[in-house]
Amino acid sequence: MRRARVARGAFPPSERVDVLSMATRKPVTAHCPATRWSLDDLVAAFQQQPGSRPPSRSSLWRILEEADLKPHRSVCWLNSHDPDFEAKAHTICQLYIKALRFFQEGRLVICADEKTGMQILQRAYPTQPVQPSKPEKREDEYIRHGVRALLASFVVPTGQLVWNLGQTRTSADWAAHLTTVVQQLPVMQRYDWVVDNLHTHWSLGNLHPSGPPHGML
Repeated sequence: MRRARVARGAFPPSERVDVLSMATRKPVTAHCPATRWSLDDLVAAFQQQPGSRPPSRSSLWRILEEADLKPHRSVCWLNSHDPDFEAKAHTICQLYIKALRFFQEGRLVICADEKTGMQILQRAYPTQPVQPSKPEKREDEYIRHGVRALLASFVVPTGQLVWNLGQTRTSADWAAHLTTVVQQLPVMQRYDWVVDNLHTHWSLGNLHPSGPPHGML
């Protein structure tokens, strides 16, 4: 029986499986001290396997590229221990999906968050504009103007962004921000604010005897 010819540049299925299997396991399983794989670490790991022909660095790169696999990258995620997480997430997602229809019915979906510790910096000297054969030049020296906290609300159906910039992010700051947002938007029968569990969001009852604004999630 004649063996099927493998196209030039193609990789045998077994070699692909070996590479993808190795790349999707933690490096420690191959006695590698790194926390995430690099191409060089993968090459070294295959070279340590007895009785096998290790793929080249370029072959490893092409196999990973074709599989859209990036073992050198890592992102953070937050695991929820709330047994009702899926139900709550479904409720929030439905708010976003139906935001335009709700808007037409007099109900406004808004999501909000904060960015704290923002340094306000000023260049000590003007930036020199780009010139033929010369790039733009920016002076490294800068002047500090302290830090600020940004409170921002994004109006989901319209894309409008309303924000406040201040030195703190207390409950009073948050209440003031809500007031600013409502004053800049059309009057609605209901406001659904999607926020996280930061304590300043939930202590609004101390500032408003009637409790937090209607629709706060």
